[in-house]
Order: sequence, then C-alpha cells, then structure tokens
Amino acid sequence: MSGDPAITDNQSSLFLSHAYSQIILFGDSISEQSENQTYGFGFAPALRNAYIRRLDVMNRGFGGYTSEMALRVLPDFFPSASQTKVCLVLVFFGANDATLPENLQHVPLPRYVECLEQIVQHDSVTAHEANVILVTPGPVDEWSLQSVDSHGHAPLSRTAANTKRYADACRELGVKLDVPVVDLWSRFMHAVGWRAGEPLAGSREIERNSKLGELLSDGASFAPSRSSRPDFATYADDLI
Repeated sequence: MSGDPAITDNQSSLFLSHAYSQIILFGDSISEQSENQTYGFGFAPALRNAYIRRLDVMNRGFGGYTSEMALRVLPDFFPSASQTKVCLVLVFFGANDATLPENLQHVPLPRYVECLEQIVQHDSVTAHEANVILVTPGPVDEWSLQSVDSHGHAPLSRTAANTKRYADACRELGVKLDVPVVDLWSRFMHAVGWRAGEPLAGSREIERNSKLGELLSDGASFAPSRSSRPDFATYADDLI
C-alpha cells in the first residue's frame, strides 16, 4: 500500500494534535448541494481533494438562505480563533435575495449589499484575519423557471434582469472592499455565447438559449450532470 514513510511516535502525536486550518464554504443551497456527486461533478469534494492533508474544507451551505439570514446565523457556527484557524471564507449568496419582491425570500438590493459587507467585516471572520472571496449569483433561465414556478399560470419568482442586478452589485462590492470576486454570472453568460450589449440570455423576451438551459437544472440551480463547464468545475478551477 502506498503512503508516507514510517513516522515516529513524536511525529504522529504532532499530527494528531494539530488542527488543520479551514476553508469555509458559506452559502445557500447551491453550496449545500455542491457535495452531491449523484449526478456528476461535485465542487466541494473536488476542493477538498485539492487541499487534502493541508486544509479542511467545511461546507456551511444552508438551503433557502439569503444574505440577511446568513448574517444572523454566522456567529452560531463560525469557529473561534482559539479553536482553529480559518484561512479562507467563500461567501456565495444572492440567488434567493434576487427573487422578486412578492416572494418571502426577497432581500432589497441595498440590504443585500449591506449584509454581504457585514459578513465580510464580521468580528467572527476578522478575528482569523481570514481571506474572503465573494461569489456572484449565477444567471437565471426564465424559460426553465416557468415550468418549475407556476406551470405557466403565475408570475415568475426570478427574472434574468433582476438577478443580473444582484450579480453586478456583488462584483461592485468586491471592488469597493478590495475583496476578490468569483464572477460566476459572467462565466456562465460568456460560456453560452452572450456578450454585453446584447439582449439578455435567459429572458423570455428573446428566443430561448438552449446552452443556458442545459447549465441550470431548474432555471437557477447548477446542473453538473448535463455539463462539464462552466458550472461547479469552473468554480473549482477559479479557486484551486
């Protein structure tokens, strides 16, 4: 069996007593489901594999959560600096915040930005002097959402244009705070052939973009089973 050469008792004791530093994936159901390898590539396992024996990757994805809800629960799970060292936090919210105002999950855009900023600057995070990366929400495919939301009989819960506003705001906050941003929205849109200035891919006001539909399982969630790029795989590439 392959492995390291034999180690001494002192070395073994040192390894067992030393807690690995952590990467924390803090997000909504997209982060939560990034563990799932049932249908194909899983982002969280890929990241964990890339840093095995160097860092622990902790998934703190909460299905249905918004940035406002995330800010409330952060102190409840975030480890203290005396427990371990958190070296990196990925903050990935916005998909639920960007639901339209008639939806319970909706968080107004200024409040979304405020909550993201407070998460980045939260005492629990700064106590570790952790690096923080913001992740923009991905795009929306209204054509797929229609069947999921309403079977064609009620307004959509999300729109491509409104979600773009939240992605833009996340990106702009990163510039303001001098915090790196993984711009998943732009990555997806570039991959499906959309270019700035064109009618927005994903909108029902134009012809359906079949490539975008293949990347999003329900119009908003990533579909790793139906694509190898740019979904979770690209997300992982940007970080590793």
